[in-house]
Amino acid sequence: MFGIMKGSEIVVKALEEQGVKHLFGIPGNHILDVYDALGKSKIKTILCTHEPSVGFMADTYGRITRTPGVALVTAGPGALNMVNPVAQAYIESSPMVVIAAQCNRNNWGKGCYHELEHPNVQYNIFKEITKWQTRITSVNEICEKINEAFYQATSNRPRPVYIEIPEDIFQEEGEFIRYKKKASLRIGVESKLVEKALNMLLEAKQPVIYAGGGVICSDASKELIELSKKLRIPIVTSMMGKSSVPVDYEFSFGLGTGKVGNSAAKEILKNADLMFAIGTRFDEVATGFFTLKPPKKLIHLDIDNKEISKNYKASLPLVGDAKMVLSQLIEKIPEKNINRDEKSLEKFKKIKNEEKLEIKKKVDSAKESIHPLEILYKLDEFLDKDAIIIADAGNSSLWVCEYPVASHRIIAPYGYNSMGFAIPSIIAAKLASPNKQVIGFCGDGSFLMTGMEFLTAIKYNLDVTLIVLHENRYNILTFFQDMKYNGRYIGTILKTFDFAKFANDSGGLGIKVESKENLKDAIKQALEHKGPSLLDVYIDHKKIPPVLKRLRS
Repeated sequence: MFGIMKGSEIVVKALEEQGVKHLFGIPGNHILDVYDALGKSKIKTILCTHEPSVGFMADTYGRITRTPGVALVTAGPGALNMVNPVAQAYIESSPMVVIAAQCNRNNWGKGCYHELEHPNVQYNIFKEITKWQTRITSVNEICEKINEAFYQATSNRPRPVYIEIPEDIFQEEGEFIRYKKKASLRIGVESKLVEKALNMLLEAKQPVIYAGGGVICSDASKELIELSKKLRIPIVTSMMGKSSVPVDYEFSFGLGTGKVGNSAAKEILKNADLMFAIGTRFDEVATGFFTLKPPKKLIHLDIDNKEISKNYKASLPLVGDAKMVLSQLIEKIPEKNINRDEKSLEKFKKIKNEEKLEIKKKVDSAKESIHPLEILYKLDEFLDKDAIIIADAGNSSLWVCEYPVASHRIIAPYGYNSMGFAIPSIIAAKLASPNKQVIGFCGDGSFLMTGMEFLTAIKYNLDVTLIVLHENRYNILTFFQDMKYNGRYIGTILKTFDFAKFANDSGGLGIKVESKENLKDAIKQALEHKGPSLLDVYIDHKKIPPVLKRLRS
């Protein structure tokens, strides 16, 4: 049907068969054949400025679409520049297909450029940070291996996969073979385990649901809320799970991250006699530096059995997909009124509202300098309910996780904490969700790492807004230097520049914001602008996210 094709053309055709609409990459000599074939394809190729951004974009695209983000890079430096973002996607369960070139096999061992001492070095590095790997050794393997890669990336626990293709394979000729696209595998649990879990939840006096990022990965928010509503169980979340439940849902009580969590969540956890943990690794960040103390009865549901009982012993381990298992539980809930301690629930709601008012009061009392949370409050006046907020690592993500107002989708690298994440990610988010508002938050330190991707947003004329918190320092690190080293700031004070001028000179909209009076108008102007906009907001570096204050205390 398709006749004889070059290997590079077969790669592109196989990607088209998987429904790929966008591809992120940077060309290099060993991968140029594929780029040439992409010139005849409907797949939109997004050219980035540096390979780490390629990975961050593919990661975020995968999180939002729940289909693999595709990254295309050359051999050697191109591939190895992807190590950090691929590791992040691996830790944070994001589906990604990485296609990397390898040197021409006829030249292996001769010292050609981009060649390491042995071709297996590049492959083995990715073997440690991907779920599945393959090296294609014949043009006839391309279709089958790409089909399998997309299946592996999304089945069970979504994670990156790695395909390595030597340059000479792209130049070989062969036939395109159409393989039936494999549906992603979702697994539930045995009926007897569902019944046991449900009985434990019904018998508990004060159960609590702890929702992690796995709820979002599984697209299980609807089921989570339905279970909570029917069983009248309060929900607390990890930072990764923050978007799993709307802030204004009556049984949503904020971060349950141990001593650094929200006040209502801490009170709930203190009184709980059973915890139902869903899709969480119970890692250092999720537990507030392991200060979280779950009750003795712990039901732990996760797609990956290695994460269960790793840090906290589960009374009932459930290995399965969150959406599937929650649906199984909902089906078995008896048609009767569930009685809970309504007095305690009202008390928790009161604590939640008091904390929300207290945070707002502190923000409003900041008279001269701009409080970071004030940016979020003002921003909320202009955002649609389905807006996407992307925060970078460090304080910007900690401010966003404390955001007590809106119920927008929040994406941040809470699991691996890679700096430079937000700027490439707003590009991918807009491509994945062109009809939604997309806003990024990053510190000046993160901007210095991947800020040139603002040029990429301009190149593709994307309506995205980036808010840079300008502090001239790695502020989360100076916080720890204050705590541990008597304020000796070694290696943490930055030399920055006028980010707003950079945005304007590049063809976007840049606005410098140095006073509270100008903040609201600047936000409005940025969001109304057609094309990329950047707010360079000078904030008081002495303002510390509440999470860190609670940690310090």
